[in-house]
Amino acid sequence: HTSSTTQLTVNTPDSILQISCLTPKDRVDLEYMLGIGVDWIALSFVQRPEDIVEIKRLIMEYNPQNMCPPHVMAKIEKPSVSD
Repeated sequence: HTSSTTQLTVNTPDSILQISCLTPKDRVDLEYMLGIGVDWIALSFVQRPEDIVEIKRLIMEYNPQNMCPPHVMAKIEKPSVSD
């Protein structure tokens, strides 16, 4: 029996997607990384300012005393992030 899997991607250069850039796996990985005390968190596919706000909120929820929170590095995908 042979099976093939096709992954489709959609390029939307002029559109801002109103979805989180964090997948459920990203959230699990983030919690693990915060637990081991990383210095930096890298975030890809950032399209809107809310994406940065969301990850900073998650960091604060994990570390409410804000004891040495990691820095956030973002790969900006859309110019609208800086608006």
